[in-house]
Amino acid sequence: MGYINSDGQIVIEPQFNNAGYFHNGIAKVSFRNKDGFIDKTGQLLFGRKFDSARDFSDRLAPVQIEGKWGYINNKGEVAINPQFEGAESFHEGWLM
Repeated sequence: MGYINSDGQIVIEPQFNNAGYFHNGIAKVSFRNKDGFIDKTGQLLFGRKFDSARDFSDRLAPVQIEGKWGYINNKGEVAINPQFEGAESFHEGWLM
């Protein structure tokens, strides 16, 4: 998968197994068996890929590192240490 603009021009070449929507200029993508985040130029952000990840919501994204889930902020810094068996996205500052 890749990305096109509203004029139909390819702006990020197809290279991902899966590609998500952009939220505040960041999109989650899948590379073979790892997940990462890109900017609107297709550049990998945060200099790393994760075992698994979910979209950003409320400025945090759930990520799996070495089998445990935690959260990163939009700078790629660990905001909540990986310690959980699973993780979902925050909504309005809350998690169920």
